[in-house]
Amino acid sequence: VEVREREGGTVDIHVSCTHKSGILHLTMKALDSLGLDVHQAVINCFNGFSIDVFKAKVYS
Repeated sequence: VEVREREGGTVDIHVSCTHKSGILHLTMKALDSLGLDVHQAVINCFNGFSIDVFKAKVYS
């Protein structure tokens, strides 16, 4: 997991891991529990691997 802060209180979150059923749900649940509101997600799965990028903002 890599997190990059952006202007305006937004963050980019890069997640890479082996692909498993339900991993997207668990990731979104974790981001929500951290108080992040996901505005955009790019999901890529190939050869048993997952690379996901989320653009999020902290709840105000």
